[in-house]
Amino acid sequence: AQWVEEITGEPVVGDFVGALRTGEVLCRLVNRLRPGIVQKVNTAGMPFRERENISNFLKACRALGVQEYALFSTDDLYDENNLLSVVRCLYALGGAVQRTVPDFQGPRLGVADTSNAKRDQKRDLQPVTQTGGLHGALGRLHVDCSTHHQIVRGGC
Repeated sequence: AQWVEEITGEPVVGDFVGALRTGEVLCRLVNRLRPGIVQKVNTAGMPFRERENISNFLKACRALGVQEYALFSTDDLYDENNLLSVVRCLYALGGAVQRTVPDFQGPRLGVADTSNAKRDQKRDLQPVTQTGGLHGALGRLHVDCSTHHQIVRGGC
């Protein structure tokens, strides 16, 4: 709750889940991270508008780089089916923002998400082995199983 309050600049009134359930706080949160990412924030009162806010928040999370597996469903929050997934999503959002909005100087939450970071091409070109990169060294060894299970250089 503290991270959300610090970013939005507004205290969370009442219980945290109740404050998030309308989706207004979530939309204000992502709009502070990237202004205008949610064009219309509906006021609380009508269930379909509150659900629309939550859906808009989830779309904004995708646009900010949150991985699909880290998102929750609208029902997870609105019907309070899986509140842990909502918390995990907020942590994932905090990590994604550190990568996708590098000029954001506000408070940080979680660890920077590097799942979409550029990879080392040299590593990508190497064959994948079960030897953990020792394929070349182990290829020069030969295991003589016929006698005393000795390892000898050179092989057959």
